[in-house]
Amino acid sequence: MKALRTALAAISLLALCGCQTMKPTEVGVRFRRLPPFALGGISSHVVSPGETTLVMPWDSIYRFDVSVKDISWGAHSVDSGGKVASDFVYTRALDGNEVALGVTIRYRVLPEADKLAKLISEGAVDDAAVRALIVAIGRADIRTSMNELETSKFLNDKSRYEAIDRARDSMRSRLQRYGIEIVGVALDGYRFERVLPDGTIDSSYQDKLTEIQKLREDTGREKSRIATIKAKKLQELNNAVAVVNRQVAEAQGFKKQATLRGDGYYQAKVNEALSIAAQGKAEVEGLLEQVNALAGPGGEALLRLELSKQLMSAGPRYFVVGEHSGNGAIDVKRTDYNDLIAQLGLIEANQVKASPNLSSAVKTGTDKVSGVDGDKKP
Repeated sequence: MKALRTALAAISLLALCGCQTMKPTEVGVRFRRLPPFALGGISSHVVSPGETTLVMPWDSIYRFDVSVKDISWGAHSVDSGGKVASDFVYTRALDGNEVALGVTIRYRVLPEADKLAKLISEGAVDDAAVRALIVAIGRADIRTSMNELETSKFLNDKSRYEAIDRARDSMRSRLQRYGIEIVGVALDGYRFERVLPDGTIDSSYQDKLTEIQKLREDTGREKSRIATIKAKKLQELNNAVAVVNRQVAEAQGFKKQATLRGDGYYQAKVNEALSIAAQGKAEVEGLLEQVNALAGPGGEALLRLELSKQLMSAGPRYFVVGEHSGNGAIDVKRTDYNDLIAQLGLIEANQVKASPNLSSAVKTGTDKVSGVDGDKKP
């Protein structure tokens, strides 16, 4: 009977049990509504994606989507009454101007048992609660970080992105202990506007900034166009300068070649002149030596010797030679060639060099030269 009651109790218990299967991107955490001594409370086991688990009557499964999700702000909508509802994150610049921020937060829940237990203990038992937690922390950190910028800093891209990065880092440090990873925070846009009490949007300041920004963009495009024209003209100038430099280099080359040719010609003429001068100087010195020799004691003998050499080379039978007169000059007379040779004592010295006609005249005693009688006087 006791066994029957036990079996009926087990059947009844199984009838109250159920099974749950996790989706491909879901994890589950079991919560047992039992006293701690009966292993009640949050389980340390995480139900994996796609896993099917048995759920007892006293169990609850808290399900969390672990895929990457986004939270975005920055859209206007009009309600049924014609009022504009703004979904921006509103803050103020450091100098007091209100600014509406369009921001996107990308996050995901980490499937870590201890951190999920911490998240559940703080009251976030589903994805909606997780989203509400991220929205609250995100708005606060974004407002705090962007409030550090003055209006002029909002116009500077670097300052804006540095401020939004500080907000991202602050969110990561605050949500990491709950197993929530902030993948990224992006500033989609900003507008200097405010919501009036009647629900309308005052964007007059933003309109002025937009106009100023448009003027800046137009100025930037004009500066870019001017810079392009300057670059083009500079390129043309560089090309012209290159042509001129090439022509100057060619002219310098021609000049250098002409200079080298002129220098070579000049040096050749200088060398020629020096050679002629040296030759002339040598001839003058030779003549001076001859003059000095002729002016000396043996000058008369040298003169007679030279005359005899010249007459012998001409080969005549008769020639004219003079004797000393009273005033030191040489008298010219027609004298027999053989007598002259005898007087100079050069017969033996000049026999070898004498011409055939001279040898024949010495032997035969003939006194004719070119058919002229040797005894005739001039």
